[in-house]
Amino acid sequence: MRILQVCDYYQYLGGTETYIINLSRDLEAQGHSISVMYAIKTDKTFFSDNRGEHYFAAIMVDEKLSLNQEKEIREIIDKENPDIIYIHNVFNSYLIDKLSKMRPVVRFIHDHNIFCPKGDKFLDLKGKVCPCACGISCFFNAYINRCLPRNPFKTIRLIRQKRRQAGINKKINIIVASNYMKGCLIQNGFWSAKIKVISYYTTPIKYDQVFFKDFLLFVGRVHKTKGLQILLPALAKSSSNIKLVVIGEGRYMDEAKSLASKLKLKNRVSFLGQLSQEKIVEYFVDCFALVISSRWPEPFGIVGIEAMSYKKPVIASDVGGICDWLDDNTNGFLVDNSDAEKLAEKIKFLYYNKDKAKDMGQEGYKIFQDKFSKDTHINNLIGFFNELKQ
Repeated sequence: MRILQVCDYYQYLGGTETYIINLSRDLEAQGHSISVMYAIKTDKTFFSDNRGEHYFAAIMVDEKLSLNQEKEIREIIDKENPDIIYIHNVFNSYLIDKLSKMRPVVRFIHDHNIFCPKGDKFLDLKGKVCPCACGISCFFNAYINRCLPRNPFKTIRLIRQKRRQAGINKKINIIVASNYMKGCLIQNGFWSAKIKVISYYTTPIKYDQVFFKDFLLFVGRVHKTKGLQILLPALAKSSSNIKLVVIGEGRYMDEAKSLASKLKLKNRVSFLGQLSQEKIVEYFVDCFALVISSRWPEPFGIVGIEAMSYKKPVIASDVGGICDWLDDNTNGFLVDNSDAEKLAEKIKFLYYNKDKAKDMGQEGYKIFQDKFSKDTHINNLIGFFNELKQ
């Protein structure tokens, strides 16, 4: 099958971008032909020798295409001749509409941007997940929760833009990684029959054996929505023997380090910044558990199944799509996203009960093999693509 992937970033950056590059490689290994059209060029942009790769900046500008841009799109489609166009983080709804008239189109909706003007479906002032669909509620939230500009004209423009984008995307077939995301789309008027849930996958790097050393692992963006302001106080309430390794970067880094110092955790928390995937594996192999302290509703939480692939239990906030892969008391624990006391309790439990942690890790590995392996994902994806070709 010939597949054209369309995305914003084409580099190793976050979960979505890693998925796009790894999927391209894994599909090619099974004999499929892959090409990529991307919007943002950096010094880390990925290039391969055997793949058609096309830079097209208009992917990220929600404006009607010019005649020259339409010509360029037709030339790309004629050259690559895809059976399926697989769309990811694309802001330009006019482009999506144009592509959908040329070939069968499928969009993987990876985040909340398609239906949330703020982008993360989280009310910062309340510290709660937003329960509302995109619409008049967003206008009131701009004033009550300050999640949008308080200028009414800017807010109305943002809401209208999201609703127009959603209207175009409702016409095409959609993939999401979790049942939570499917529910969000249905709440916003998408048709259930056009939405397919296909979970992410991960392929673990080979390792000899796992250990359960005295540190907890956090991997992700260092941002307030990721909940370090809950995790660090929870660590302070746990045993002084427990350490925390934080892998990732973000604009909350200085505040997180300051909070760690204030809580007298400087000798117990290591902020390592962004590391290579090979280096991160070393910490997956050695930690006694992974923690996902997210406050916002994670669309899925792919780092969780990465931990499961290394036979490690996960302690995670009960938000968004996390419950699609984390079965409470089976392969880890679900906790309220604002309860530092409960989080500390679960951290201490796994630290002092390493045999239970190992058992949970084994259960997680079984779930990973059954539901989140590469073969499961690709079989489901290609099966869905074949249905659309007929």
